[in-house]
Amino acid sequence: GERGFHVFCQLLQARESPLLKDLALEEMSHYRYLANSLLTAPGVDDGRCFEELRSALGALGFTETEQIQVFRIVAGILTLGNCAFDAGEDRALLKDAAPLLRAGELLEVDP
Repeated sequence: GERGFHVFCQLLQARESPLLKDLALEEMSHYRYLANSLLTAPGVDDGRCFEELRSALGALGFTETEQIQVFRIVAGILTLGNCAFDAGEDRALLKDAAPLLRAGELLEVDP
């Protein structure tokens, strides 16, 4: 019932913004890292907090392009959390490659 990953919640709340639209982020309930988190926190406006984060990054000298890169990394980490594994005889086996492939797209790396 806690919210330990505020930046994830802020990013997902702002997912429809023109800045993030190309990331094609899902609703919060789609991500395993947030499965036991509160979707909203009392007195917290995640959309406003996201704009405050953007303002802070801008004050630190991050360009809009660099901010998008940061948000791609955060989204990639969030998506990697959806990877599930089965125990193989001598190794772990990825149950479904889709989250890994999607994270690779977000992180702009080859699978």
